[in-house]
Amino acid sequence: MSRRGWTLLLLGVGVGLAVLVGVLGTRGSEPNAEQSTASLCSSLSTFEASANALANLDPSTTTTAEFQADVKTVQTNWAAVESAAQDVKSSQMDALDAAWANFAAVVQGIPGNATVKDAAGTISQAADTLVSSAQSTAQSVDCSAG
Repeated sequence: MSRRGWTLLLLGVGVGLAVLVGVLGTRGSEPNAEQSTASLCSSLSTFEASANALANLDPSTTTTAEFQADVKTVQTNWAAVESAAQDVKSSQMDALDAAWANFAAVVQGIPGNATVKDAAGTISQAADTLVSSAQSTAQSVDCSAG
């Protein structure tokens, strides 16, 4: 074999090994469908609980700081739902996305000087809608099977 032939052969073997290492290196790094669905279901459950707590808080005993912390918790849990939903191909997120957009708009519309009673009254219906939408999404991805 000529020098050029050996070079091409070694180059081909090197490329083949690089591809093999790349394929083997990514094996098992993506969650399977069952893991992804379980993660989404867990995130939905946590999100639903936080939205429900916000919807049902007692404005006569809740401080402004507690109310703001509850809103922040719902926002944080929403981010987890969005992240988990990306890995579930069949997730039906449209209604929940719409409920979230409405909730976010309601939160943005609360004046900074609003009392907890006023803010809770404003946000309650949007939070209730989040809860029911989270429940519907959980049913659509069959979270009861876990």
